[in-house]
Parts: sequence; structure tokens; C-alpha cells
Amino acid sequence: MKGLAFLGLFFSSLAVFAGDFPDLKVTEIIGEASAESFGGLNRPLKVGMKVDSSLRLKTGEGSEVVFSFNGNSAFHLLSRSQLRLIWPEEKSQIVVLDLDHGLLRWRVPEDGYRNFKISSLLYEEASPVPGDRYLNWSPELALLEVGIFSGEIVFRPIHHREGMPLKQGQLIQFVAAKEGDEIAYDKLLHGKSVPQGKIIGPEPLTDEVREKITQEKLKKEHHLKKKVEIQKRKKAENDPVWICKKPRGKFNDCQWACEGNPKAEKKICRLELANVQCVRYRCNAGGQWRDPLPVLKDEGQLRCRIQPQVDKCID
Repeated sequence: MKGLAFLGLFFSSLAVFAGDFPDLKVTEIIGEASAESFGGLNRPLKVGMKVDSSLRLKTGEGSEVVFSFNGNSAFHLLSRSQLRLIWPEEKSQIVVLDLDHGLLRWRVPEDGYRNFKISSLLYEEASPVPGDRYLNWSPELALLEVGIFSGEIVFRPIHHREGMPLKQGQLIQFVAAKEGDEIAYDKLLHGKSVPQGKIIGPEPLTDEVREKITQEKLKKEHHLKKKVEIQKRKKAENDPVWICKKPRGKFNDCQWACEGNPKAEKKICRLELANVQCVRYRCNAGGQWRDPLPVLKDEGQLRCRIQPQVDKCID
């Protein structure tokens, strides 16, 4: 029985690290956040966007972007931070979150996805154990800080043999020594370089630090602002001036609709096809779209899209 229990534990642990590429999605954006491919192409970040390639991520002042692994484990790139998300080329490899500078928080539940690696110049965690913690890295100050909201780890600067236990509600810092503008290292066998410096702590997580990382006040302000914007939009949509519906229009507005377009076409109005035409309708006093008028192809190419377009009538 013991042997069977061991095998069950062994195969369940393999399940954490094996399998397909992770399902990585953007779940929340506050403020300004941008993404750039390693080839230099900008990619807009949107909630629900799926990530399946390497990106360089940046956040502005007071901003935050949250990503989710397989709907459970998550990481937050916080204000004024930059991170390289390195996507694996093979399923046997792992996603790397390499923090160039700033603040990175990651949350891993007990049964959460762990096949990723947190890294920076002076610190790394491969397949992070369950918990909620953060990494704050300042290259200018050569200062590294790790804090824990839940769980526990043994903190070690990169390539250091000795570690320091770190528990829930604690933070620890490593201040690297410098030679001029460069971090000082001790060279070991096998080519490893061990950063010189000193460990400060562990110390208690203060309320000020908690607020800086969780950004609870900022999030409340963001959600309140979003709620107000939704209310304003609903009020505008219910304004009696919009007498026509689906699409919304004012009296004597016109809509241009692409009719007969192939159902599989999701991008353009295929006016070059014989059975496709751009038709103009007018919003009458009774709140109905009436007076259909097929327009010439040249005007149709300017006016018609996949979805109906509403504007002031030109005659």
C-alpha cells in the first residue's frame, strides 16, 4: 500500500510539471500597460487576451497588469515595472518571468500551476511553492526585496548556498556590493558567479508595504471610476434623443449596412461579390430604420463595414 501511495504522489507531482503549454491570459489592467514582442512590434494588452509568445511588458505610474496561468496561479506586474516574459519553445520547457526592474507579485494556490520560473539578476524561484509573495528589484540601488503574504520559503540570493527562512508576514532584503557601477561577484568552480552583499532581515511587513504591493486603495478608485463611466454610458444610451435602436440613431440619421456578406467573413464587406451590397437606411420619426437605398460601390467601400455604421445623412 505504501508503494502505491508513493507512486500516486509521484505521478501527481509530475502532473504539475508536464503537459501542454499553459493557458496564460490577461485578467486585469489598471492604468497604462504595454507589451512589445522581442522583434520590436507593439502588442496592445486587453483583458481576456491570450499570451502564447515572448513579450516585454511595461507598466506606468500607478498601474498594474494581472495574468493568470490556467485560471488559477497568477502574477501581477506592478507600477513602473518592466518584465521579460520568455515563452518556451518546447512543452518540456517552462515560462520564465524575468524582472528587469520594479515590482512583481505571484500567487500560487495549493493545486495551482507551477511550471514557471521567477527570475531577476540576483534572485530566482523555479516552480514556485504555493503562497503569495512579491519581488522588488532596483538595479540602480542594487537592492533586492522579497516579502510573503502567505506561505513560507528559504530565501537565497542567486547561487548562494546559505539561506534564510522567510515566513508569512515577513520581508527580507539583499543589498549587493558594488565595484564602481557594477555588482561585485565571487567566482566559483563551474563558472558560477556569487553576488557579494549582505542580507537584512527578516522584518515584519508593514501596512505601508502591504498597500504598496496590493494597491487596494488604487484598485478601489479604479473600480469606482469604471462604475461611474458605465453609469454615464448607460444614461447616454437611454437618452430619448436616440429614437432608433439596433443600431442606435437619432431622427434623420442614416445607417449603412452590409447585406448579403458571407457568414464566414469577419473582417470586411465583400462588395466585389455579386450578391453583396451596401444599403443605406434612414431613421424616421417613428423610431424605425426605413427607406432602404442601395448605394454605389465607391460609396459602399467608404461607408460599409461588417457592423452597421451610423452617421448624419449626407442629403
